[in-house]
Amino acid sequence: MKIKSNHSPIKQLLTLLFFIIPCTYLASCGLKTKSSGNGKFREQPLSLEPPSKYHLADPQCQQSNAKLSLDSTNVWHWDGPNVVNSPKPLRNTNSDGSLNSNIISETSYGMHIRKICHSPDLNEGACVDENQELSQFYLQKNAQPLKVCRNDFNYPRDSYEGVALTSIHYVNSAADTYRRIMNENLPKVSLQIMPLYETLYLGVKTKAGPPRNISLWMTDNLAYSPMSQSILVFPQRAASADRDDKFWESSFVLAHELGHHIEFAKFDHIFHSVGLKWSQQFHRFVEADSTYEMESLSGFSRTSSIFSTISEAFADIIAFYAGRGEVHSLANLTCLGRNRNIRNAFFADNTPKELNTRVLDELFQKISPKGYTCNDVNFSDPHLSGAVLAYVLYQVFEIAVPDENGLDIDGRMSEKVSDERYRRSIRWVGSYLQKLKEIRLKSSEVTDIQLFEPMVHAIDQSIDGLNLSKAQQTQVCEKVSKLLPIFSEEQLRPVCR
Repeated sequence: MKIKSNHSPIKQLLTLLFFIIPCTYLASCGLKTKSSGNGKFREQPLSLEPPSKYHLADPQCQQSNAKLSLDSTNVWHWDGPNVVNSPKPLRNTNSDGSLNSNIISETSYGMHIRKICHSPDLNEGACVDENQELSQFYLQKNAQPLKVCRNDFNYPRDSYEGVALTSIHYVNSAADTYRRIMNENLPKVSLQIMPLYETLYLGVKTKAGPPRNISLWMTDNLAYSPMSQSILVFPQRAASADRDDKFWESSFVLAHELGHHIEFAKFDHIFHSVGLKWSQQFHRFVEADSTYEMESLSGFSRTSSIFSTISEAFADIIAFYAGRGEVHSLANLTCLGRNRNIRNAFFADNTPKELNTRVLDELFQKISPKGYTCNDVNFSDPHLSGAVLAYVLYQVFEIAVPDENGLDIDGRMSEKVSDERYRRSIRWVGSYLQKLKEIRLKSSEVTDIQLFEPMVHAIDQSIDGLNLSKAQQTQVCEKVSKLLPIFSEEQLRPVCR
């Protein structure tokens, strides 16, 4: 990303590429801009509402060179439908230059970048270029390192320090789970607290009066940047500042973002080998060579759409099992709760979670989705098409890796079972991605269904070696046949021998 500034640009911002929980499925989202210059529909999550304001609880600390080892902090935790404030451990966390830990390399706050668009119409998509990148960015304010000078302290909920410590606790926990189960460390990530991403449209026509300048803001989101290996915590918009469910206070949401980090750490070579890159403009995979982009309503190729779907499915699965299957941090979370809970067989509008022709047609945008609000299931969004795959794998694991003792009082499965499913989820995504790499061909040579067919192979690989009984094998076959109705008996043969 090119940033023009009179100040020294921050190195990690030069190549930001995002994985984002899309505004389409957050109630507080505002306008979505569309590009119509080439006849293709595109959208991006932006809000007309300005972002909420946050503050430093301890401004003097930011000028200090003191080093501090932290062992606990008070954390705000979404426990749907309530929010709870309680002390939590901060293992191997320090304030030394900035907040850092075994997984967090550095923490910053206060960055503001602005993109300038000359357009008379917000829907013209004046800032979209055909290389899928953002243009005309200017750094308005540098990010600053965020420090704390007090251990075991309850920082205000709307302070940069409070948001950062809560986020660090959840990222630490998710990374500790990966380290314990996989017996290896992940590369570190940086944490950016409440960055301001502004798109300023100049000279927008109005129904009455002279043209106006209008700003759109990135709000109510979290994101992962694979190129800079950063997790970004965006502000809520001002109109929703009093809403209790704040996404950085959900352990599931932070574990989801780390799930993307896990996938890129292990499988980035596959994405490069099939000619995909992550687009900051659209928060999803696109073809590195735009000549491969297919003629659909969106202009996104089927290959980039299926890889984006798998990535979102994997991040949800990993977040679910990192929390041993507890759903309190997701329950009643605005627009995400029911749709993204992989225990749920139905979306919020009672659409079943099964891989049918509607999913394929909307994902590959051969037909237009019914709508773009919380109450509309839109399978062109990889988060929702991915939720279908996540639910299918969950159902397979319920049969193949059962929890004989049931859930505990907190709604969690046993650590032994969740650990086994966690490991096998990584095997599943690796098998799927590798198989897709092998069949990476031009659109005319591969059918829509064939792009999903590796799902069956990946399921088979994920449960390989479990020594299933004949009854379990039959149950897996019946479940997969029901939830994957697009496949023929021959295509289901790997799991229906």
